[in-house]
Amino acid sequence: MSQLAGKVAIITGAGSGMAKASSILFAREGASVVAADLNEEAVKETVATIVAAGGKAIAVKSDISDEESVKALVETTVTTYGKIDILFCIAGFPEAARPITEIPLSEGQKIFNINVLGTWLCCKYAYPELKKTGNGVILTIGSGAALRPRGGTALYSASKGAIVTMTRALANEFAPEVRVNCIMPGGTDTPMMKQFIPGFNDEIKAKVAASYPLQKFVQPEDIANMGLFLAADTGSKMTGAEYMVDSGLSIARGKE
Repeated sequence: MSQLAGKVAIITGAGSGMAKASSILFAREGASVVAADLNEEAVKETVATIVAAGGKAIAVKSDISDEESVKALVETTVTTYGKIDILFCIAGFPEAARPITEIPLSEGQKIFNINVLGTWLCCKYAYPELKKTGNGVILTIGSGAALRPRGGTALYSASKGAIVTMTRALANEFAPEVRVNCIMPGGTDTPMMKQFIPGFNDEIKAKVAASYPLQKFVQPEDIANMGLFLAADTGSKMTGAEYMVDSGLSIARGKE
């Protein structure tokens, strides 16, 4: 039996990477997916892939840092499918490592507006609908950077640290009707890696992967699989926690 049969899931950032993989997997497992992204063309491609495979999905152009856009996303979901069971907040904004003196305030504000306030807005407006189900699920995306930040990424690392703390706070606030958990990816093979690491290519990927205990780069599907585990009945007793999917990056010290 499909693990998400009859469920309705909003997934932000669904035009690419982890959110695209999650949208496809959740639909395959029986969910009706509301795929949201600022890139309308990309998210329509995600939906086309889902529909071609026999799944149910709609594409919604959405800017999670804009309150009215988030309200509209929630309203569209309820109008189309009648409820919300799952909110998977994946959309985010990256930061390439560089000296703090080179980073304009406007970029820092964008990082927090999208990563922190964007996630908060999605939770705020989806929560009343999730609560009605009595078994709602919110999944957020943190980062290994929240635990082991690199120099030159203070704003991004802090934004992901905020997501971790927010997840715990909301898990307390929303219990028992809604579970809230945070997935913590390590370096993941998505288009966003080129924004984290300028010039990112297969050679750099192999070098980075070699520094991980498992010596494997995380794939978008790995994040999707963890999301499915937490969103389905398999995660029914889990809330307020962080789950590392990072090939061991968080414990890496090398073997020398």
